[in-house]
Amino acid sequence: MQLLAVSRIQFESRDMGQDFKFGISFSDLEKELRCNKATGELIYSELYAQNEIEHTDTAVYGLIATQNGLASFSNRKYLRKNNLELLDIFRNVVQIFIPVLSLIIAILAIVIKVDTLDRKTNIEVNKLRTEVQELRQEINSTKNKSR
Repeated sequence: MQLLAVSRIQFESRDMGQDFKFGISFSDLEKELRCNKATGELIYSELYAQNEIEHTDTAVYGLIATQNGLASFSNRKYLRKNNLELLDIFRNVVQIFIPVLSLIIAILAIVIKVDTLDRKTNIEVNKLRTEVQELRQEINSTKNKSR
């Protein structure tokens, strides 16, 4: 939209150079947008529908911006629209990422807790085994003395 708006502004303000051509050719637009003709037509269709561009074949075979197009350019309509789309994508990624990250953290916490409890249990079992062995030794030594 910027290319078309700049061309329109130069035309309306009569700030045109010697080689000025009113409008931008389709091939120049496709080069600037880095797209093929089919993708370009999809992009232009939105602008046609909003009456922001018109077809021209006077100086160049391409497009020119209308007054609605200039208004959209000055209001940054499509920049805001793009920013909202990017924000929506970011929100979607965050809405997926945060629950997954929370799940991973919860699983990690459970694994650590189970591991800690397992170690404590093993320590307690070992203590009880040593106590049982000591008690057996005491019982055996008491039996031996009483004989």
